[in-house]
Amino acid sequence: MNNLRAQGILPHGHFADIYLDQQTEPMQALANEVKPHLIEKLDDVEVDLQFNIDIEQSSRIFTLQGWLKQHVAPNVLIRVKSGKGNAKFFMECYLDYLCFNAVKSNDCTSGDLLMFCQDGQWRFSAMPAAQAQTHLQRLITLYLNGQRLPIPFFIQCAWDYINGCFDDKNLSIIMDEKVQAKSDKALQSRFDGGFMMTGEGEDPYIDRCFSGLPDEVKQQLKEYAIDILLPLRQQLEELGNE
Repeated sequence: MNNLRAQGILPHGHFADIYLDQQTEPMQALANEVKPHLIEKLDDVEVDLQFNIDIEQSSRIFTLQGWLKQHVAPNVLIRVKSGKGNAKFFMECYLDYLCFNAVKSNDCTSGDLLMFCQDGQWRFSAMPAAQAQTHLQRLITLYLNGQRLPIPFFIQCAWDYINGCFDDKNLSIIMDEKVQAKSDKALQSRFDGGFMMTGEGEDPYIDRCFSGLPDEVKQQLKEYAIDILLPLRQQLEELGNE
């Protein structure tokens, strides 16, 4: 407490105690949710994959290498976010999850990834290695295409659109006109921003590449949202108090 005061991080007087309580209480609750899953820490998982990618009518080898941390028994990855879950967090977890399943051995019966945030818990359940590699290859191809030409994929706008028209029962996109209109409005609102919300269109990189959100760009954004985020959303399972 004294060190935090000396650094000027805390408010003065009694407000410091109030501020700390506001910060520590939700963190303690989150820690209590995560702790039962930390059964046994295992070695980090090495990722060393090669993909044959077709770009501009030519083929090239793309190598994906790295390490997956927070590996716990039995064959599960844990991911924790101190705030609320959002599109960027889920996308980062999804990429780790695909890599985890793409490199797992044939005798491994589980490749789950558990996610913990202040506003909930989620799971990506195990996926066959070949299927995970297929998804990774598709995403890497999009990434490499994006290095050549800006792709209108604005992740927050895309996430709001997908959530607005996703059918939880059938795990598919609802194409009903009214549902699509509502989802379109959510996408546009996220792009424009408003009171207490910065629009994604204000991002300097997006603004530099795309001036506004004309109908053609918006339609492309929806197509990329379905291509990239729908498979993620289909795998995303919200958990209760298990």
